[in-house]
Amino acid sequence: MPIAVVRHLAEPALEARHPLGIKARLALDLALYTGARISDWAYFGPPNIRTQPDGSELLVYTEQKGRRRAVKSHELPVLPALRASIDATPVGHLVYLTTPEGKPYNLKSLGQWFVDRCKEAGLPKGLSVHGLRKCAAIRAAEGGATEHQLMALFGLDDQQGGGQLYPPG
Repeated sequence: MPIAVVRHLAEPALEARHPLGIKARLALDLALYTGARISDWAYFGPPNIRTQPDGSELLVYTEQKGRRRAVKSHELPVLPALRASIDATPVGHLVYLTTPEGKPYNLKSLGQWFVDRCKEAGLPKGLSVHGLRKCAAIRAAEGGATEHQLMALFGLDDQQGGGQLYPPG
């Protein structure tokens, strides 16, 4: 699905259908405000937050994908919108997104759960969590992130096209 459809149709529809305080909105915000892959944000939780001496917060994690080849660690600022989403949503003690039984999702079931939330929002088939990662990259670029900052934020390298991997469109 074209990224423009995801950006201009999916984001507003998901935000309208899933307001702050709803688990689906937290999933959306984790994807959009971190740019992380689902294999990473599926495991984000309170232990990943580090409070800095100045009171700001960092989300600290190591990428799951490719970790056997090269360890890629990230320290991302917890943006106010993401903090508001976390604070408004009942979350688990170790991970933010849990099943109705309070257990962490496995990746396949979390991906399918999110597809179901897209259907609830009336979105067309073919939308994926990866499209939200692309939206996050575009948001960062529109916010002034340089190519090297995009590479660092999204765990990209020159062989992957660096900051040009997710061009607006």
